Amino acid sequence: MNEKIKYIVLILLLLGGLSIAAVDPARVDLDGDLTIDTGDLLIFSPAWLAHGGPSDDWNPACDISNPPDGIIDMLDLDVLTRDWLVTFPNPADFVNTADINDDLKIDYHDYMLFSAAWLADDASDNWNPACDISDPADGIIDVNDLMVLTDNWLVRIPTLGHWHYGPDINRNLKVDLFDVSTFSAAWLSNDSPSANWNIDCDMALPRDGRVDMRDLAVLTDQWLDILVDPNDISDIADINDDYVVNLADYAIMAASWMSDDQPMLNWNWRCDLADPNDDRIDAQDFQWLAKYWQFNLPDPDLFAFVGGGEFEMGDHTNTLHASSRPVHAVELDSFYMGRTEVTCQQYCDFLNSSILSGHIKVDENEGENKGKVYLADDTDNSHPLIRTYNPPYEQNNQIVYVGGVFSVRIKDETIDMTDHPVFVNWYGAAAYCNWKSEQEGRTPCYELTTWDCDHNAGGYRLGTEAEWEYAARGGLEGKRYPWGDTIDGTMANYDDSGDPFEDPLRVHPYTTPVGYYDGNQTPAGIDMANGYGLYDVAGNVFEWCQDWYSSSYYNECDDLGVVVNPIGPDIGILRVLRGGSWNTPIKNSNVAYRDDKHAPDNFSGSYGFRICLPAP
Repeated sequence: MNEKIKYIVLILLLLGGLSIAAVDPARVDLDGDLTIDTGDLLIFSPAWLAHGGPSDDWNPACDISNPPDGIIDMLDLDVLTRDWLVTFPNPADFVNTADINDDLKIDYHDYMLFSAAWLADDASDNWNPACDISDPADGIIDVNDLMVLTDNWLVRIPTLGHWHYGPDINRNLKVDLFDVSTFSAAWLSNDSPSANWNIDCDMALPRDGRVDMRDLAVLTDQWLDILVDPNDISDIADINDDYVVNLADYAIMAASWMSDDQPMLNWNWRCDLADPNDDRIDAQDFQWLAKYWQFNLPDPDLFAFVGGGEFEMGDHTNTLHASSRPVHAVELDSFYMGRTEVTCQQYCDFLNSSILSGHIKVDENEGENKGKVYLADDTDNSHPLIRTYNPPYEQNNQIVYVGGVFSVRIKDETIDMTDHPVFVNWYGAAAYCNWKSEQEGRTPCYELTTWDCDHNAGGYRLGTEAEWEYAARGGLEGKRYPWGDTIDGTMANYDDSGDPFEDPLRVHPYTTPVGYYDGNQTPAGIDMANGYGLYDVAGNVFEWCQDWYSSSYYNECDDLGVVVNPIGPDIGILRVLRGGSWNTPIKNSNVAYRDDKHAPDNFSGSYGFRICLPAP
């Protein structure tokens, strides 16, 4: 890879570890379109290095211009880079096939052609054989080709000569930060209406009367192109006094970049992304924009962001089954969790989509198995996903299948069950996760033959037991319930909780609509969303987790110290259920309670699920 590119990557990696607390990607989605993309970058860029108040990162050792002027700026960075050791690209490393437009250099013109053919194959309308630059060519434009393009980015064939006078804006016989400073002042200006027009910055040939990406490409191509004496190190630029001017000095410089004691006109508080907010737009903020780049956020009305961290997992009260102890330390990455359990209507959407696409089948024979739904390629009908309403064999589930269509029934001819939680087994929950991933263009996590889960796939899945408890606690430590240590019928739906759906004159189930305890419930109460905005993690229905169950697993974790992103035992017979339900006692609603009696193919009128999505 080009050495300049390596330096840039190393700097970003070095600075990327500065932030501590996780940032909700919704904050990085500056334009609110649920994707971290160019629109957000365009908002972020004008605020780059702005701050909203006096600097708290001032470092006088970085004020290395002569004379010192009380600000860390281009003059200082120029001193730092003036003696920077530059290694030109080795012509032997040049891959000519990456020069897609045959102009003898690898630059943004090639990238534009490459982008237009991205993921095309030789049967696609946008196929461009010149972009199939991997060795050997494989008939598809993919990441293998992108690696070739990236590895040769901004490399030029040496026979062109390595010097152009145009980008030396200040005519000091080198392309340096003085040129960047002059160039930046004229960025996107032109020679007609702009007050900041500078003709010397219009350097791309032919000149077009505008300072834009074409000119920036010329400047970038010549960045620091000057031969230097490796023994001529300016001591004042050696900020950390290790007798070499290198990336360590650059990191110190970057931390104080553009700091002074005055607010800046281009300040934009929305771009101050890092936690804790420091009233400054800098590398800490940019790392979050880069981290979430091209990430499609889930619907914020349906999913809550749960910032990663460490917590004490297990029964702090010593009142639950021994398998809920010992309390042990767990560290988790950030993720999203469904604000509510999956509803009957949401599951109907999956079933109707899948029956139309031929991915599922329904047993329509009279008898006990009528209405059971299977994957289409489950030839032995070994793993039913859901049992639809089929009295007298199945009366808890409120989804019916009639005339090739799934719909939600009206229970007791008065209660619309559309927004009540659906009842499925573990397989039915996993299949729904894959379908939802595919609907949103994400990579599914589950292999639906072995039912193995790829936790790194990036799609929806069931939360691990650790993720479930961490999210259910809502940021509280050591409490019985998502909001504290007390519970009553105004807070959650459990056996004999007194909600209006718990009527002995009606047939089961006595579930409440998801999110029912939002401040408008009966009996009257307050909004019971926990600290992360989740509802019904105590009561209503038990929720399937990803993990196999083992009564000794907590002991094994405790022996390891802090366990990072645990995914449960490798094998098992039973899957974990969490959260309590409408027909179980209060103690089952404890956030540490583990229900351990159920195989993944078990159905019940109290087993539902909510889904999880890893954050980048």
